[in-house]
Amino acid sequence: MPRRNHALLDELLSVAIKLPWQVSLLITLLSYFILHHYAGTLAIPTPVATNAKGLPDISGMLTHSLLSIFVSIGQYLIPAVFGLGALLSLIQRKKQSSLSTHLKGAPTKETLDNMSWREFEHLCAALFREQGYKVDLQGGNQPDGGVDLRLSMGKDLYLVQCKHWKTRKVGVATVRELFGVMTSQGAVGGFVVASGGFTQDAHDFAEGRSIKLVPADKVLAMAGKPMPKIVVPQIQANTDESPACPVCNNKMVLRTASKGAQAGKQFWGCSLFPGCKGVRKLG
Repeated sequence: MPRRNHALLDELLSVAIKLPWQVSLLITLLSYFILHHYAGTLAIPTPVATNAKGLPDISGMLTHSLLSIFVSIGQYLIPAVFGLGALLSLIQRKKQSSLSTHLKGAPTKETLDNMSWREFEHLCAALFREQGYKVDLQGGNQPDGGVDLRLSMGKDLYLVQCKHWKTRKVGVATVRELFGVMTSQGAVGGFVVASGGFTQDAHDFAEGRSIKLVPADKVLAMAGKPMPKIVVPQIQANTDESPACPVCNNKMVLRTASKGAQAGKQFWGCSLFPGCKGVRKLG
């Protein structure tokens, strides 16, 4: 039982830290006043209820006692957890802003290399937040453990992998892993942010998918003013006028070229890509 209680408190603290500190502070105040009110109400003695046979209602008494204990403890414990979460959330935001400010003052590759992998994650969180995303820092105890940031823009979800590798380039395995998680979680796009560069295989795999590779030079550009908006290439919905694929005869969808001489221009691409790579010019 104590382990379950600790696990529940850990989960509540984790939620409190991930929320904006203002929200956690509001929950702190509301939970205290609401639970404190009910604690006072439940402390007032009430007549013992009886069942149809005129005997004391044991189940009702037990429920009242358990609820009274929960509210009496919760009026202090829950506000304490969310109050601590609000403080840690505020400290985390300050740390992220400080890292962003430091990079803007010295926008060099050396500044990135001198950061720890955890500081690099916090820096990325700050930079994406400055671009208007709502950022959820996932945390974790390992420097390369899964998705590091979850971004949201309206109803759209984006996933981010941060790689603080000083000497080697990020390979295709990392990009492929992120794409798999994006698919399973219904994300509309993803970013792999690196303190260095990417292999050609990684670039080839990301091309045509809703994944943006962000090497060190683009991280530095994000910290500059004005900060360029990173746009994940989106697959647009089919229209009734969509042509048939010249290769497999399936419907095609509008896509936007992300690199090369045609970057930014739209074209028709097969809906079965990458299984089929049929294309048509728009118009």
